[in-house]
Amino acid sequence: MLWDPAKNKIITGEYSNGGFPDQINYFINGLSIAYKHGKAGVIDTTGKIVIAFKYEGLSNFENGYALILSGKLDETTPQPWPYQNTRRFLSGYKHYGFIDSSGTVAIPPNYDLQWNSSQDQYFNGNYLVLYKNDQWGENPETGLADQKGNTIIPAQFDEITPLEDSTGFLVKRKKKFGILNQQGHLILPVEFDNIALQERPVFQSTFKLSFPVLAKKDGVWQYYKSSGKPLANIITKEMISFDKELY
Repeated sequence: MLWDPAKNKIITGEYSNGGFPDQINYFINGLSIAYKHGKAGVIDTTGKIVIAFKYEGLSNFENGYALILSGKLDETTPQPWPYQNTRRFLSGYKHYGFIDSSGTVAIPPNYDLQWNSSQDQYFNGNYLVLYKNDQWGENPETGLADQKGNTIIPAQFDEITPLEDSTGFLVKRKKKFGILNQQGHLILPVEFDNIALQERPVFQSTFKLSFPVLAKKDGVWQYYKSSGKPLANIITKEMISFDKELY
C-alpha cells in the first residue's frame, strides 16, 4: 500500500478498490508497476490506476514505453520483485508487445521474447525492436517499429543498424547486406557481400551513409546511386581502405 508521510496515513484511492495490490514496485517518473490478483498494471503516486490490472507482466518504462509480457512459461518464473527487468524475469515469458505510459497499446504482445535478453535489447534509439522466432537460439528475425506502433521494417532480417542522421538502415540477412531508406523501402537489395559505409564516429552506434556508395557483389565492387542503380560503369575487383595513420 502507499503511505503519505506528510499526513502520516495510508493513501487510499482507485488502486485500493477491492483490496490493496499484492505488490508495488518503486516509482519512476511518478509511475509504478503494481500487481493485484496476479495481474500487472500501473499506478501513480496518488493511487490512481493509470493502466488497468490485466496483464500477465509488465517491464518498467523506457523512453515512455513498457514491455507487455505474455505467455508465462511456468510457475518457476520469478516474481517481478526484485527481479523486475532482469534477464531472468524476462526469460520467464514467451511473448511481448509495447504499451505507452498512458495505457495505449502501441504493439500487441505478438512478438517473441528472446532467451536471456535484457530490456534494452527491445529499444533501439527511437525505435521499438521486433523479434520473431528462434526464442532459444541466437538468430531471431528482427524488425523495427516507430513509437506509434507502425511497422517500418518487418521482422525478417538477422541484423538492422540505423544509419546516422536518419538516412536509412543497413540490414543483413543470411550473410548478405542491403540498405533501406527511412521508410523501410529497399535502396539496395539484400544481396551484397559487403557495403563500404563511412567509418563509425567514436562513441556513436551508427554508421554514416553518403551516395554514391561502394558495394561488393559477386566479387566485384561498384558504386551505387541513391536510386539503387549503378553509377556509370565504374567497376573494380579490389577496395583499399585508408590507413588512419596516413591522415
